[in-house]
Amino acid sequence: MDHATNKNFTFVTGRRKYLLFTDITGYGEITPILSSLDEQNLLYMVYYFNEFSSNHDLKTYLSQQKMGTYIYASGNWNSIISFVKTAEKAGFTEEELQIKGIGERILRVFCSRCYAINVCKTSKEMVCQSCGQSLSVSNHYSRRYDAYLGYTILN
Repeated sequence: MDHATNKNFTFVTGRRKYLLFTDITGYGEITPILSSLDEQNLLYMVYYFNEFSSNHDLKTYLSQQKMGTYIYASGNWNSIISFVKTAEKAGFTEEELQIKGIGERILRVFCSRCYAINVCKTSKEMVCQSCGQSLSVSNHYSRRYDAYLGYTILN
């Protein structure tokens, strides 16, 4: 989930189709993109995350999209993280989507000392729950561990 989250969505031109996914908390964030799509009379669809009964149904729908489809997704972090994982399984890459999470984000952090996975709220530093080492949370993300790397802080 190392997708850069955009402070504001950037409109990407020249795509075949645009898909916008949101929940109630994120709808206001996608309205500027909706306006741009309407002004240029481009093909798009808007979905709420809960319109799909399961991640399998969402993955099936995304897998059926043709090349050139671009995705914008905005909502609470739990919805965004789940959505991005499903979109990646369906074949979408980081270059084919923009995300914006709203609210508090929970991160998984890999301790470089004891190799434990920790859970923390968004912060720059934390203490490993397994070994007690102070960690600096980096922006380096491991798909293998589904976690950000926590570098040890030397005192």
